[in-house]
Amino acid sequence: MSVEKTVNSTAVHGGRRANSGRKKGTPNKATVSLKGLAGEYTNEAISILVSVMRDTAIPANVRVIAADKLLDRGHGRPAINIEAEVVAVAGVDVTVLNAIYTRNMAKTIAMSVAMEERKRLIAEGALALG
Repeated sequence: MSVEKTVNSTAVHGGRRANSGRKKGTPNKATVSLKGLAGEYTNEAISILVSVMRDTAIPANVRVIAADKLLDRGHGRPAINIEAEVVAVAGVDVTVLNAIYTRNMAKTIAMSVAMEERKRLIAEGALALG
């Protein structure tokens, strides 16, 4: 079988095929209905976050998380600015330096995601501070 026949064959799997999938700009039906449903509870959810934040009987760490969530929704999540300067050094391949930088960025992002998950677990009472 020639390469051309293999590429055009329907037996070839993997990757995106031309004209397949949802067209650009078309909303995902499952997401749209879920967003609409969740949107109905926005005011109530914000009220709960405010009441948790203000209730002094609730542990401080939970109140801080509620306040943090309110700030995120009101002002957006703060940007994480990481600056790096890669300079050419005799005998050092810049592509190696860029690979190290990229790996460190991935670790930083993973740590940020892990911290958000930790906050969520603490808020739910599934994880104790320590």
